[in-house]
Amino acid sequence: MCNDGWDITFKTQERALLFRLRHHDFPEAAAAQCMLFLFLLLLCEACVASAAMADVGDQKSTSDPNGYATGEVITPVMYAVTEPDGIFHDQTPATMFVPPADDVGTYVLPPIELETFHDGEYVDGPAIESHPSHNLNNVPAEEFSIEKSDSDEKDKKRKKPRLHFYSTAGEPYKAYRSYQANMNWIPGSARNFGLLEWQTDPYLDRDENSGFTGAMNITWLTGPTTTYLSPRVYDLSIGYQTRQQWTPLFSYDLTTSIGVFSDFEGSARDGVRFPSHAVGMLHINPAADLVFGADFLDRDDISVLPVFGMSIHSQRFPLLRMDLIFPRPRIEYTLSDSKRMYLAGSLGGGTWDVDNGIDLVATYRDYRLVLGFETADSDGETSALEFGYVFGRRLELRGQRDHTDFDDAFMLRWVSRH
Repeated sequence: MCNDGWDITFKTQERALLFRLRHHDFPEAAAAQCMLFLFLLLLCEACVASAAMADVGDQKSTSDPNGYATGEVITPVMYAVTEPDGIFHDQTPATMFVPPADDVGTYVLPPIELETFHDGEYVDGPAIESHPSHNLNNVPAEEFSIEKSDSDEKDKKRKKPRLHFYSTAGEPYKAYRSYQANMNWIPGSARNFGLLEWQTDPYLDRDENSGFTGAMNITWLTGPTTTYLSPRVYDLSIGYQTRQQWTPLFSYDLTTSIGVFSDFEGSARDGVRFPSHAVGMLHINPAADLVFGADFLDRDDISVLPVFGMSIHSQRFPLLRMDLIFPRPRIEYTLSDSKRMYLAGSLGGGTWDVDNGIDLVATYRDYRLVLGFETADSDGETSALEFGYVFGRRLELRGQRDHTDFDDAFMLRWVSRH
């Protein structure tokens, strides 16, 4: 040996000798001996490999084109492989399968018997051979089909496509009122009347033709203690609405409902009202519509309002739409396919049966002018933030001539339209 202190395996001795010869760790006299010893190691290794190849060749059968007897289990030759970093460490050599050099690519695995679970027990199934004809592309497509449940179909129907404001700007006027939910805030003070409203309008979505409607609204009141109003009033209503296009030139929007408007502290009999409207649209040309009808509010201050005006949506000004219709005018300008701004007016307030120690029917009224910024959502709805100016504010009590006027105020409102 070149160094008496080493205790390494037959294979690692060869690698160690090469390493030390490269780094000149031996004297010149010992180097010659190591070269001789290395030559003997390589010769012994070649003899062992040749003998192993000869044993494998004797087991071949001439009846099989691959050189192996049918059904015969071939024991592969396993060679020890040691990682270079583990030459000088106590590392156990890893093993890997290396097929004979002359049979690479011709080795075929024997058939595999699989167990199949059938009727609560395992049974032997047919043999699955490794054959190139097993191709998943040949399997009928219906075997991989996934059945859609009814709930998936309903969800798909409920999901609406996003609105495109470039398209809606030129649509004819066919809906006088449609569903929206909003949160309104008008600040109050010790001498000024304020309120916070959560409202859902009892109307159909803009793409629905007919059906039942309902709403439940809450209004929180703040302000002067001289008023006889309760801190909260409620609106509960149900109704039916229909929209139809009778002819290409005429369509209509009809709604009837019944509601209870009260603080529900006592009897709410005087708070029963029947809000309704009947509005017709005459489509005189693709750029304009005539609107006419009546809006029955059933309030103490205003019982019925006429509905009249014109909707202008000319292709000469595709970004501008003007619904000049009393009592709900609106002018909108399209900023992009999903954003627009508008200027709109409306009548606010209502009539409620209240009981704050005294059974009264109170009516609050104001006029609202708002500037809104609206965005089309991905679920087919729109969201808007409105900044408003509220004026003409008045509080009246049924059976009394006197009324209370309040200062003009600022309003902030968030709206979700359907």
